Amino acid sequence: MDPIEQEKILLTHEEKKVLAYNMNIIQALWKSIKGDLGRNMVRGNEYNVDSLYGSLEKSRQTIRDIIYMERDFEKYKINEWAYRIEKKTGIPQEYLTGAERIKLGSSFEEEFFPMYEDYIANCDYINEQLAKAKENPLDWSMPKMKKFIKKNRDTNKRLDELIKKAERTVKLMTEFDRKLDEEINRVKEIASVRGLRENPKRYKLIYFIKYGKKQNAIGIEKVQDITRVMEDIRTAQLKELGEAGLSQYIEALKKHLKLAESVYTVAVDCGDFKI
Repeated sequence: MDPIEQEKILLTHEEKKVLAYNMNIIQALWKSIKGDLGRNMVRGNEYNVDSLYGSLEKSRQTIRDIIYMERDFEKYKINEWAYRIEKKTGIPQEYLTGAERIKLGSSFEEEFFPMYEDYIANCDYINEQLAKAKENPLDWSMPKMKKFIKKNRDTNKRLDELIKKAERTVKLMTEFDRKLDEEINRVKEIASVRGLRENPKRYKLIYFIKYGKKQNAIGIEKVQDITRVMEDIRTAQLKELGEAGLSQYIEALKKHLKLAESVYTVAVDCGDFKI
């Protein structure tokens, strides 16, 4: 495709809507996990993992524009940005292009996400009605004047309805935001292994925010993760393995212990752990 023609292609309304939702979730997760959004600076701050703006390479205003859908974005630029950010942070580019929505827990998705969809639908309807309400100049035309008077009476009634709809929409979004805060607090505390199993892409996002680095392909990232899994295994679960299964489990642990001890001994001898 011709580069000039490519520049003319904007994100679709649906892509903008998904990206807006995703950015809202990313910002909420970041603030909940780190306490704040960090320094509002992009240039020279790209590798500051404590800054949402530096990590995503977008200013506070741009992120606000994305969340409230107040700007159009060229599709090819968004794709290039999403690829670059995924390569740096591990955050899936599908989340950053609006191709895939970040999904939270199943209960939240079923009960509360429809509130957000209703909010967007209400905003779209109000915007359409306000656009229709724009008047053309009357000039000095008597027919236009008479049409304006008649239409204005109807417009006042429509505006009253729109105001009531807007008030209901604000209440709807206030309730959604409250439920979202609860869900963010739940999702961010999911144990690493469980989180990886439940939603691998979302886990990559949370992992970067928590640890400031990409989640690698192995899945279990830290000794704490391994320890947490082992702590969850109790006597009852081990008994359920039976004699043969428990014997295999013990042998596997012995092999891993020997491997860990060997690696540790060699690393110490080679001075790998020296600062």
